[in-house]
Amino acid sequence: MGDEDWSNGLEPRDPNMGFGEDGTYTDANGKTWNMVEGVLPSVYFGFDSSAIGSSERGKLQDAANHLMDNPSDALLLEGHCDWYGTTEYNLALGDRRSNSARDYLITLGVDSSRIETLSKGSLESTSGLSKTESSQDRRADVIILE
Repeated sequence: MGDEDWSNGLEPRDPNMGFGEDGTYTDANGKTWNMVEGVLPSVYFGFDSSAIGSSERGKLQDAANHLMDNPSDALLLEGHCDWYGTTEYNLALGDRRSNSARDYLITLGVDSSRIETLSKGSLESTSGLSKTESSQDRRADVIILE
């Protein structure tokens, strides 16, 4: 299966599916949410990794706290990758990253129904950068849905 070995057994959704030009996101159930970006920090990963480092766990605790304080909100976790690797591999890695963040939030008591995941792979990365310079592309963005 190689690069097509998806972490959840399913091919990731189209990374542009569900996004409106007006800053909205429509989830798999057809509910439309307003996206609030930049409030919660992104979670960063090591090269070719979906493991959440100890220095990143506090960010997910903050996201869990936000959901506890705002019971009508949900989260969209967007997995991103640097430009190294094939498009297919990076979509799968981005999927693993967003799912890893989701799974950690669930261990913190967040109901899985309040978390959407999506992989953008390397579609928004900056090509040609060194592995060190590309570290900002190895992340899961945490977007509030309200």
